[in-house]
Amino acid sequence: MIIKPCEEQWVTVTKTVSVIVEEPSDGLLPLSTQMALPGCLKKVELLHMNH
Repeated sequence: MIIKPCEEQWVTVTKTVSVIVEEPSDGLLPLSTQMALPGCLKKVELLHMNH
């Protein structure tokens, strides 16, 4: 039996997609992600902090 290339074989393809998230964030996570545990997170203002 002759098998053609990629016939009856699994092929893994990696695809990179850029997405713009237009919502408030702390520079790393969007606000909706930070609010995953309501009541457990508090807003704290940190003075003189630099990422």
